[in-house]
Amino acid sequence: MRWVRIWTKETVTGSTFQELDAETRGVWFSLLPLAGMNDPEGYISAFQGTVPMTEAQMSEILHIDKEVIRRAIKRLVEVKKIELLPTGIIRYAKNSDGSNLGSRKLTHIKRASQIWLVGDVGYPKDSLG
Repeated sequence: MRWVRIWTKETVTGSTFQELDAETRGVWFSLLPLAGMNDPEGYISAFQGTVPMTEAQMSEILHIDKEVIRRAIKRLVEVKKIELLPTGIIRYAKNSDGSNLGSRKLTHIKRASQIWLVGDVGYPKDSLG
C-alpha cells in the first residue's frame, strides 16, 4: 500500500494555502494519490510514465469537471507545484532533497503531532500502532 505524507502546519501556513484557491487546492490534493499510484511514483500518466493521462480521464477518475481540472493544472504549473513535461505527462515538483513531492515512502513517524492520511481519513500517530 502506498501513502502520502502531509506536513499539516506547513501545508496550512505555507505556499499551498497562500497561492491556491480552494478549488485548485482540491485538485492538487486529488492528484496526489494519482501520482502515488503511478509507476514511476510522482508522475501522472495513463500507462507507466509513457502515455499522458487526458483531462477527460482525470475528470472521470477524480469526479471533477474537466474545466476545473484544466484551470487547476494551469495554476499548479504557474506556482511550480507540478510540471507539465513535453510529453504531456504531469510530474509533481521535487522536494528540496530531490524526491518527488508527495510520494515519499517513510516507515516511521518522527513527531507525535503528525497526521497520516489513509484513504480520505487522517489519523493521529498513536491510533495506527
